[in-house]
Amino acid sequence: MVLEQLLNHLPEARFDRSRLRAVRARKVEGITPDSRRAGSGMVFVSLPERQRENPFQVQAALERGAAAVICDSASPAPARSACVQVADARAAFSQTAALFHQHPSRQLQVFGIGGEPESRGRVSALLADLLSACGQDAAWLGAEGCRAGGRCLPWPADRLDAFQIQAQLAAHLQSGGRSCVIELLPGLVAGGQLAAIDFTARVTAELAGQPTLMAERLTVRGSRLRLELGGHSLSVHTPLVGRAQIHALAQAASLAFGAGMPVKRIAAALTRLPFPAGFLEPVRRGQPFGVLVDGARNALSLTLALRDARELATGRLVVLTGPSPEHSFPERCALAETAFELADEVIVTSDQARPEEFAGLAAEFVGRAPRVPVRVEADRHQAIGLALQGRRRGDVVVLAGKGPAGTQRLGASVVPWDERRHAGEALACLGFVGGEL
Repeated sequence: MVLEQLLNHLPEARFDRSRLRAVRARKVEGITPDSRRAGSGMVFVSLPERQRENPFQVQAALERGAAAVICDSASPAPARSACVQVADARAAFSQTAALFHQHPSRQLQVFGIGGEPESRGRVSALLADLLSACGQDAAWLGAEGCRAGGRCLPWPADRLDAFQIQAQLAAHLQSGGRSCVIELLPGLVAGGQLAAIDFTARVTAELAGQPTLMAERLTVRGSRLRLELGGHSLSVHTPLVGRAQIHALAQAASLAFGAGMPVKRIAAALTRLPFPAGFLEPVRRGQPFGVLVDGARNALSLTLALRDARELATGRLVVLTGPSPEHSFPERCALAETAFELADEVIVTSDQARPEEFAGLAAEFVGRAPRVPVRVEADRHQAIGLALQGRRRGDVVVLAGKGPAGTQRLGASVVPWDERRHAGEALACLGFVGGEL
């Protein structure tokens, strides 16, 4: 059973063997760190922060029928209880979860991608898409959501505990998946949720250097690249746009090749990659100018997006962005200064601000403008229309701040939101209803 296997892996564990005899005679049906779900056949793990919030949770779990409790050495062990005290309850929870699910990471190629948020987000998403396009059916656990076993979860990976992560890996393996990419979010690393995962590779993502991909031509319609891997040199086209995307794709291609993927399969996969959500996603309805949706909500992200967009534009660069009440005054100032420094025109709109907040935030934002044309529109749908009106061939419009975000505040209400769909509707109102740019 899981508990017996765990004890063999935890030589420092302290427990009363006489109290575990009844547990050994029963099948452990599940493991949970939450006393509300504890019941017959359950092993309850008392995590330190929950023990501090509720000092009586171990006793409560046993009273609710938990077969055994695993806790750290500082937690009080009720007398005559099937309680296993360990040096690190987090590590024990991770190992227990892996044992319960039969170590799915040992049968998958698992890549951990660390580094700065901009870098690791791009590289991890692109690596998962590239492996899937190569026939690997890769799961992805990242900051914008999780995909595994044919299911999509809308919340970030660091909101999953160790048991839930192992369950995602096991479901993906059972569905025929062969690999998984995990964005090494600080909360995941510090929380110990990944302690029992066997990684094929753990790397630090960087948006610098192009050891495997050289840009031959960059446009809003896609990129022509030179792939250099394993002694092969191939010219390939990818629908992805922007130099930062090419840097990230180069690192993803190197990781896929290092994991045994043939060069020609990688080259073929590059032509059919989907656009990573929130990173310069083109909206194409036959208009003669570029429209790119990007999730940039801070100065660094917006700098990367606008620098790449400037390289793609032969005309004017227009950005739609706006201040968020969630950000500090210095963060809003930095965002405004970036927009006015790098763009030729700025449309200021609401980013989840209430109507009574927006007027003040917009005035603060516009006050940073150094002689750059600027227009203010609180309604984001109307603001997108303003950003697209009067554009000419060679112009590029960057709709920043939303990307994959699924909601937006309109007036007093929070409504579902798809920036790409709203951009498409605005283009249709201008007479662009389909076809390629």
